[in-house]
Amino acid sequence: MGSITRSITALFQGAPSIAERLARIQGPCRGGGGNRNIKVRIFDQHQFINDMATPAEVVNDLQTFLNGLDTTPGLDPPIATGLAPYNFTVNYETITPSRAQIDSFDVNDFPIYFLTTTGLFKSSTDSVLDLLVANRIPELTFVGRRQDALAQPVLGPVRTYTIIKDDWEDKPSVLGFGIPGVYFVPNSQTRCRKLGIIKMQGSMIENLPFPKRRAKIVSILRHELGHMFGLTHENNTLMDPNYDVNGTFTQYTNDQLWVVVRALDLLTS
Repeated sequence: MGSITRSITALFQGAPSIAERLARIQGPCRGGGGNRNIKVRIFDQHQFINDMATPAEVVNDLQTFLNGLDTTPGLDPPIATGLAPYNFTVNYETITPSRAQIDSFDVNDFPIYFLTTTGLFKSSTDSVLDLLVANRIPELTFVGRRQDALAQPVLGPVRTYTIIKDDWEDKPSVLGFGIPGVYFVPNSQTRCRKLGIIKMQGSMIENLPFPKRRAKIVSILRHELGHMFGLTHENNTLMDPNYDVNGTFTQYTNDQLWVVVRALDLLTS
C-alpha cells in the first residue's frame, strides 16, 4: 500500500504519471461483441444506502429510469431506436470487489462505489486515488456534447486524478463523481475503464428529512451515470453541476441521449 501511495504522490510531481504507466501495461479492452446488456453495479460495503432508502427502492427506481430511456418524452425516433436494444440491470452488493473481480469488469459493467468522507468508515483522498488506480482509470478522459450537425460529440477533457485530489475531502458540496472511459477516441485501450463514486453521509443527508433522501440519491446516481455515459455538465438539465438544480429534472435531454447512444454503441460493438 505504501508503494502505491508514493506512486500516487509522484503522479502530481512529474512524468510519466502512474496513470500513463498503467495505460502502457494494461491490455486493450475487449469488445462487447454486440452484447447490449448493461450492468450497473453498486458496491456499498458499509451499507450507507440505508441512510437514504432501502436498497430495493434505489435499485428499482434506477433500473426503471434506465430501461425507460428509449421512451423519454419528445425523444427523436432515431435516438429511441438506438436505445431500444439496451437492457439495463442494477445490482446492489455489500462488498468491496477483489482485485480479481475488478480485473474481470468488462465494457458492459458500470461500477459505482458508495464511500464517505465522514465518520468511522471515511475514505481518505489517497485511498480514493488508490481505487482509481485499481480500476485502471486513465489520467485523461473525455466527456462530450452534441453540437449542430456534427457526426460525433464535441469533447472536453477530464483530469480524473486531479479532480479527486481537489474535490474529495476539500469540497463537501461535491456529492459524486462519474468518470467515463475514453469512448470517443479511436483505438483507445481505456475505453472500458469507467467508474462512479458517490460521497455518502455528510452533506448528502445534512438537514434533509428522511422521506426526501430517496429522490436525492436516485437523482445523484442518474447524474453521475450520465457522466459515465460520456455526458458533460450542461446548465439547467439533469447534468447541471448544481445538485439543487439537476435534482429538479427527471430525464436526460434529447441531445444528451444522442451522446449516450454513441457511447454505448462504441462500448458494446
